[in-house]
Amino acid sequence: MNQRQFIHDFAAKHRPKFNQKLFYRSDDEIIQHLMKIIKSCEREMGIGGYFTIRIESFKVIDDYNEVNSILQKYQEVNINKSSKLKGVLDNRYDFIDLKESDLKLLVVTYYIEAADGREMFDVIIAVPRVIDQFYYRINGNIRSAMYQIVDASTYNNGTSSAKKPMNVFKTIFQPIRIFRNLTTQTTTDGEEVPLVTYDADIFKKSVEMSKYIFAKMGLIRGLQFLGLDGIINITDEDDKDPRFYTFLPKKSSNIYIKVPRAMMEQNLVVQHVTNMLCSEFTRKFAVMPFIYHREYWLDALGRHYNLATPREKGISVLASLEFIYDIGTREQLRLPECEKKDIYSIFRWILYEFGAISRKNNLNTSIKRMRCGEYVASLYAPRLSKNGIYRLSDMGEKVDLRSIKKALMTDPMYLINEITNCSLINFRDMMTDNDSYLALKYTYKGIAGIGESGSSAIPDVYKYVHPTNLGIVDLDASSPTDPGVSGCIVPLLQLYDNDYFTDFQEPCSWRDDLERQYAIYRQKVEQKEVVEFKRLVLDELYSKPKIELDPNFVYTDPPKPIVGGAPWTP
Repeated sequence: MNQRQFIHDFAAKHRPKFNQKLFYRSDDEIIQHLMKIIKSCEREMGIGGYFTIRIESFKVIDDYNEVNSILQKYQEVNINKSSKLKGVLDNRYDFIDLKESDLKLLVVTYYIEAADGREMFDVIIAVPRVIDQFYYRINGNIRSAMYQIVDASTYNNGTSSAKKPMNVFKTIFQPIRIFRNLTTQTTTDGEEVPLVTYDADIFKKSVEMSKYIFAKMGLIRGLQFLGLDGIINITDEDDKDPRFYTFLPKKSSNIYIKVPRAMMEQNLVVQHVTNMLCSEFTRKFAVMPFIYHREYWLDALGRHYNLATPREKGISVLASLEFIYDIGTREQLRLPECEKKDIYSIFRWILYEFGAISRKNNLNTSIKRMRCGEYVASLYAPRLSKNGIYRLSDMGEKVDLRSIKKALMTDPMYLINEITNCSLINFRDMMTDNDSYLALKYTYKGIAGIGESGSSAIPDVYKYVHPTNLGIVDLDASSPTDPGVSGCIVPLLQLYDNDYFTDFQEPCSWRDDLERQYAIYRQKVEQKEVVEFKRLVLDELYSKPKIELDPNFVYTDPPKPIVGGAPWTP
């Protein structure tokens, strides 16, 4: 064995290996994320909306000749549809393209239904094909997609100077911002009670979070869903019980809200729901028993967006809200399935865990993950959301097949065009073949990341070295224009499911906390009841003089009644 062989064998045996996954990109990964985004658009007619969108099938076209044939036919049809283009514009796919793109096609077959009928049609989406392990060839140019480091699911405004605590829940389609505010309500005894409330900023409106839950489920089921049935009580009388806070939002309605003092003082969700009910029941529409109906809460939600047709607007808002919560976000979220099955479960989780989420350190890299194919696919999402489903939901009963088809149809090259404008996918600007470090480049910026609205929006604290960077990002590699914000991934990095950096789990102890609060409350109630029972019953009983029985008294059975002339028998 010579020296060269010895060094090779020693390094192979004792030095840790590079993570080969970091040096590869996958066009199949892009396609899988695209499928999840598109599947998230599915909905059925009924109480949840006025139209149906269903995915019948996905088909991936990989063959080069077939890809070009499909694109050629699509272009030909579009040219022939326009009298201005017909005979003037050439079909580019009839010629050899000197600036060729390496593509795959994803063909989506939709089934749609509305009041005016039903239809099936195909949508073609061109997807970049990976070449040379981690490059794309688009319009004759070689491009490389860098990694993006993003927050797992939520982040807060702890690194800003904002006065109100805010948590943000991230999805592919739209972030949901939740603010915590302080307010007061006055009891029937004139006592000012400080309350915490949570408002969700969605669709450019700020609405109490629990109102979305009640609009979906109604008052009783909504309280049960939040674990507050039997705690927040709606009555038509005030029994003056000192153990309860009692509120009368509007005197003429005779609707009283009773909440145990012990639960109000230790449970912020109880405070939030109580405040929301107090605010809502001041309206003229708040009357018994209509407040228990789901229609009341659909109206209450819809009035935040449209006063003319609140119920229809409430239905469309819920449909859009459910659309926001995409399949990919649900799968990646590290929560038990029961806590993330739908957007209303997410709202409940955020309500109860708001404090724990607020205490997250945004600079802690260990609770983040990295992605590549996912954000490439997400470039297609705005086309479906802002320019598609949201607009359909706003149409309400007026939606028809033509409008649905218009919302879903896209140019086959839409995603490719968005990729060329994406700041995270850059030209290969190297003159040598020493390009392995290009595969390791990362940034915190970009789609649903910091600085999405511009570099000036990035706080300076993100540019510092954080202890959790060790072993994840290279401390010596940093961009001269974005120090700390861009750099290189450590090639030895080992990844967890969904490309998390650690086995981090989201905070989720609210069920145990609520049960503990219930136990304390029940204990206090039982102690109080025992004291009351002793005072009202036992003390009174033992304070009365005892009845002395006559020792000569003899008990005999009473005479049996006569029914129909015959002796009665039991």
